[in-house]
Amino acid sequence: MRHVVIFVVIMSVIGSYQLFELPLTLLSESYGYGANDAGLTLITYLNYNAFRCGDLGLGSAVGWVVAMNHFCDSLIQIWLAASRED
Repeated sequence: MRHVVIFVVIMSVIGSYQLFELPLTLLSESYGYGANDAGLTLITYLNYNAFRCGDLGLGSAVGWVVAMNHFCDSLIQIWLAASRED
C-alpha cells in the first residue's frame, strides 16, 4: 500500500504545479492572471512569455525549471518514503 500512496502523492504534486486551464477559465478577462497577478502560475507565466511575448528562450528556460523541479520533488519524496520503511 505504501507504494501506491507514494505514487499518488507524487502525481498530485506534479498536477498542482501544472495548473493552467483553471485560472485561464476563471480569470478570462485578464488572460488568467487576475488582479495583481493573483492567478499567475508557473505554467501561465511560461505561456505568457513563450507564446504571447514571443520570447521562446525564456519560455523554454521556465519549462526546464519546472521539469527539474518535478524531478527533484519526486526524488525527495521517494527518498523520504524509502527512509521511513527501515
